[in-house]
Amino acid sequence: MALLLLLPFSAAGCTSETAKPTAAPAGFCGEAEPLKLGEGENLTVQQRLEILRKLDKPAPDSVKKDLATLIHWFDHRDGDEKEASEASQRVGRFIESACGLNLGGIH
Repeated sequence: MALLLLLPFSAAGCTSETAKPTAAPAGFCGEAEPLKLGEGENLTVQQRLEILRKLDKPAPDSVKKDLATLIHWFDHRDGDEKEASEASQRVGRFIESACGLNLGGIH
């Protein structure tokens, strides 16, 4: 399920070498660190939801709506799963691009 692909993503950190033209705001990549590939798979749904909420604070406006969609879906487990999956992919692509991440399964 693509929705779960976003959640166990990898955060290598935002450095000038890894950041792409769309850079993440200060603190964004650090909040994603617990979700990195190889570690994020061990997080509970509640832990992932908490991290998504933390990512929402420093997130740029371009991904806020998608983060809100994901937070709502994980918080309530209702709504359009396809919409949540697509939001997951968009947020995942942003994180990979802005933070130089390998989220696994996003491409």
